[in-house]
Parts: sequence; C-alpha cells; structure tokens
Amino acid sequence: MLRGVNKQIIEVNNTGNRYFDKALLFVNPQYADISRHKLDIEANMYIDSLENSAKGNDGGYLKQNKKKGIIRTGLLFSISAILLFIMIYVIFL
Repeated sequence: MLRGVNKQIIEVNNTGNRYFDKALLFVNPQYADISRHKLDIEANMYIDSLENSAKGNDGGYLKQNKKKGIIRTGLLFSISAILLFIMIYVIFL
C-alpha cells in the first residue's frame, strides 16, 4: 500500500530479474530536489547492486552454490567412508 501524496517515486521498468518486472523506489525527501536524470541513474545503479549482491563469486545464485557445496560435501564424505572401509578390510584380512 502506498501512503502519502507528497512522495517522489522512481519507477524502474527493467529490473534485469526474471521474477520482478518493476521496482518502485521512494526518494528520500532530502534528495527530492536532485535532477530526474541523476535519480534515474542512482535508481538503476541500486537495482544493479541488488542483483549483484544476490549472486555468488562465480555468477551463480547463492542458493545454487549452497546446494553444490552440500553435494560436494556428501560425495567427499562417501568417498572417505569407502576408502576407510577398504583400509580396514585390507588391514584385518
């Protein structure tokens, strides 16, 4: 819900995100006298920073990286368990 009629709002139509078509940014009243062009630039930079902060170092989303890390840890644990079993089997044979 939007409240107040004296708010300056910047609408960003191209968010670069497949889930969100538009973003509404409410301009801080102390910066309301800055040029529209400068506010548009700042708005787009802010949206870009949101997208970049949601990505990991290799460009993948953090959730995907976490899932890959869990799979790698599981594989490493499985391989370690198999090697330990083989070592114990060889020692006691």
